Amino acid sequence: MNKFKRTALVLGAGGFIGSHMVKRLKSEGYWVRGVDLKYPEFADTEAHEFIQGDLRDVNFVSRVIQFKGYQGNFFNEVPYRLIEPFDEIYQFAADMGGAGFVFTGENDADIMHNSVSINLNVLEEQRKLNETFNGEKGWSECNRPKLQWKTKIFYSGSACMYPEHNQLDPNNPDCRESSAYPANPDSEYGWEKLFSERLYLSYHRNHGIPVRIARYHNIFGPEGTWEGGREKAPAAICRKVAYVLGDEGEIDVWGDGEQTRSFMFIDDCIIGTKKLFLSDFEERRALAQVGLGRGMRGRRSVLGNSLDSFAKWLLKFRLVSIPARKIANSSLAWSIVSRSDRVRAHRLRDRVLTGELPNHVSIIMDGNRRFAWSKSSVVGVGHSEGKEKLKEVMDWVLDLGIPYFTVYALSTENISERDEGELDVLYDLYVSGLNEISEDARIHDRKVRVQVVGRLEMLPQRVRDAISNAEDVTSDYRKKALFMTAYIYNNNLNNSVCIISTQRFI
Repeated sequence: MNKFKRTALVLGAGGFIGSHMVKRLKSEGYWVRGVDLKYPEFADTEAHEFIQGDLRDVNFVSRVIQFKGYQGNFFNEVPYRLIEPFDEIYQFAADMGGAGFVFTGENDADIMHNSVSINLNVLEEQRKLNETFNGEKGWSECNRPKLQWKTKIFYSGSACMYPEHNQLDPNNPDCRESSAYPANPDSEYGWEKLFSERLYLSYHRNHGIPVRIARYHNIFGPEGTWEGGREKAPAAICRKVAYVLGDEGEIDVWGDGEQTRSFMFIDDCIIGTKKLFLSDFEERRALAQVGLGRGMRGRRSVLGNSLDSFAKWLLKFRLVSIPARKIANSSLAWSIVSRSDRVRAHRLRDRVLTGELPNHVSIIMDGNRRFAWSKSSVVGVGHSEGKEKLKEVMDWVLDLGIPYFTVYALSTENISERDEGELDVLYDLYVSGLNEISEDARIHDRKVRVQVVGRLEMLPQRVRDAISNAEDVTSDYRKKALFMTAYIYNNNLNNSVCIISTQRFI
């Protein structure tokens, strides 16, 4: 019996998203074949088998989609009766890139021809394979039972397929799935993505191939292309800034500066893609957004824009810019900003208190590592900052009088995937945080009970001791509020060990 739970074929495995999907699938116990024209640029592939070749070649695709066993038999002649379809196919392969490649107009024919050829080949060859293995054509003579499934295929679409007129207002981009029609993408790349969506859905309707489609919005992260015109906006702007010499340099920015973007980190993209793939969505519901698809900039009035432009013009003069810089960096300026922030916070608090408050707030601790990476710091710094932010949130919960507060602090996935050094940092933070809670005057004044649940036996003794202490010193507080922490919980939350008490705390 093999040790792999499923088999997966990742097309475009040498690219940014494809290479990360290979890592994810392998970590989940899949046997993975990766296929691309090129190997990953910045790291070795983690695929069990990586095949380099051209997916525009129909004969190559026909061989690629055939699973011939776990021993790397792609180049060997294997009896056809021993061939099986893959359980899952992820199609990321495309002739694509950033603004420096897509919007020049010089690559339109290649973009359309290459990407459409790949998708037609993949769908048609998989259709033939499905029909053969489901006993419809000449397979019955092999005395092999019909397969009870057909290989599900994921196709990576793009937000570029949305009409250009829906993207002209930076404050109100319309990226609803239904807004794709009437169609009017702003590039041939967008037209190809829209056509390929319809191609996959057509094969689903006519040939029963299960498909899932995601429209990606501005995915970024490590090991992504950073130069050459195919890079995405975050990598491009970072490269341009890094190359500027001195304090007076300038960089070129695509567009008029009014564009907005909502970026998604690669890990979140992969998680969302997997959830969509495993879902039971069908037909029109097979489409999903991966990324918000909205800009994050707030509205500004005409007067505000005018004042901003005037201020920037004034700052060009040294007589103004030098004292302005000194004032802006002074303690007085920061004091004014701080006071203004506190005034806004109090106003917001008053507005919240006039509305209906929730009885229970839950938090899943996430993003600490990405925060550290964004600051070019070690991961431990991110976890430490996350702890401080959690203390701030706890203060808000106490101030607002919310009776239940739950923190999901450590999952089974964290235990299995994090290295020992990072886990030790987390354990030390748990100990210090729990000890601080045990001694916090506000906890005792407001009689907040602390309760910790989960697979505590998997935690080091020092963490369990801190847990016992926090629970013991608050065990008599049963009528005010409940602060609950879940450690070592199942990450899919379907069988979560965190069970919230049904008793109402007043």
